[in-house]
Formats: sequence, structure tokens, C-alpha cells
Amino acid sequence: MNKKITCIVPAYNEQKRIGAVLEILVQSPYIQELIVVDDGSTDRTAEIVKEFASITLIENPKNLRKTQSILKAVKVASHDLIMLIDADLINLHLSNIEALAEPLIHDQAAMTISLRKNSFTIFKLLGIDFVSGERVFPKSYLNDSPELRRLSGFGLESYLNKQAINRTDTIKIIRMNNVSHTRKSEKMNWISGSWKDFTMAIEIIRFLGFWGIAKQIHQLRKLRLN
Repeated sequence: MNKKITCIVPAYNEQKRIGAVLEILVQSPYIQELIVVDDGSTDRTAEIVKEFASITLIENPKNLRKTQSILKAVKVASHDLIMLIDADLINLHLSNIEALAEPLIHDQAAMTISLRKNSFTIFKLLGIDFVSGERVFPKSYLNDSPELRRLSGFGLESYLNKQAINRTDTIKIIRMNNVSHTRKSEKMNWISGSWKDFTMAIEIIRFLGFWGIAKQIHQLRKLRLN
């Protein structure tokens, strides 16, 4: 492969799930570099990552949240294509990594975005999950900018979407019908998890606005390949 991929996995208190995800990622021939950012975990997340000799581990002394953790990894990434994989995925297969990577390896699309088994029904009906955490894109999407430095904890995916839209880049939706991500209400009690989901939604709305979300989804659908 002439094009090489750096895979970045942001993780916070994922000791129950991250090992299974990393077992798949380290086997993939599509990933030439694997970086995990432990975002100030208080469990054994970092210890589990250290069991994989080939993985680069970045440990945040305190919790910086997802977007800034990923940006730290991007700064040290060696390759021009970035793959993002969440640490809380269930039933990830090597075939899913292949499906995410190949459209960019073969110049068939500029970005891939996953549509998971437990994506919200509205996203399945629209055929796109605009905030999905599993995707591959050019590293140049994250060139330093004032807007990027101001991004909130969950604004990165929307920012990446804006880059693709501004460049009129083609997008490939990768249906991962076998893969689920663990919702926050499953990681903690229902009240705390629901509050976390609510604050994430508020951050995305603050970044795009209500009409901005609808507009972004519409623009992304126009750019997607069949």
C-alpha cells in the first residue's frame, strides 16, 4: 500500500472494552501506526494498552476530553491518512477496518464514515450518522486553525464534516451492521449517562446551530457515493 494510515483511539475509563478493540486493530494490515490517547483514566485503561508493544500510548495527566485528545495524537501522527476508532465498540471485525480504509487507499473517496448497528434510527433512515466516531480522512483536514483550537469536547466530527463540505470531497458511508458502540447510559447509571449524552448534543448544537445540523446532514448526503 502506498498510502499509509495512522489509527487514533481516544479512551477514557474503557478497561472493560478497549482490549477487544485493540486486538482487532493490531492485526489489520491497513493500519501502519496505532496511537491510543488515555484521557486521564482512573481505571486500568493505560495498563491494558501497555500490553500491546506496537501501540504508542499518550497519557493525559488530566481529562482533556475527546476532541483535544485526538488533536494531540494527530500532531505526532506519522501518516497522511487518519483513522478514528472509538474504544467502546462491541463486535468490531477486521472486515470493518478494511471497509473503512479501502475507499481512501484506492482514491475512491476522500472520507469514510461508519453507520453502526445501533446508530439512531433517524440516521439509518437518512443513510448517514454525521457524528459517527469511526471514520478515515486526510490528515490535512486538521491543519491548525483558530476554530480547531476552540473546539469543544464533541465538536470534532462536525468540524471534519465541514472540511469535506468546503472541499466538495466525496464521502463513502460504511455500514457496520455487526458493530455497536456502548452508550454512556450503559457505562454509568442511567441519570449520569443521559446527562452526558445531553451535554454532548448541546455542544454539537452550539457548534453548528439547529439549522446548521440539518444543513450539514443535507450537504453530506449530496457528497456521498452510492
